[in-house]
Amino acid sequence: HNYMNSQGDRGLKKELQNRVKTLEDEKKKMEDELRKQQKEREEAAAKEHASLEDEKRKLEDELRKQQRDREEMAATAHDR
Repeated sequence: HNYMNSQGDRGLKKELQNRVKTLEDEKKKMEDELRKQQKEREEAAAKEHASLEDEKRKLEDELRKQQRDREEMAATAHDR
């Protein structure tokens, strides 16, 4: 009787160990996936930021060009 119980206990213990290992493996996979997604989000945000900075620089250049053009036109009109 005791022998049967210890056999059953060993089997149960083994099954529990396997389930724990499976859960740990799944947890690691999920953590890896989460890290990957966070990295992708950070990269996308950095890319978007760079794109906005580029757009801002272009607008500033255009604004300076228009100001120069106006100043030149004003100077030309003033010379006449």
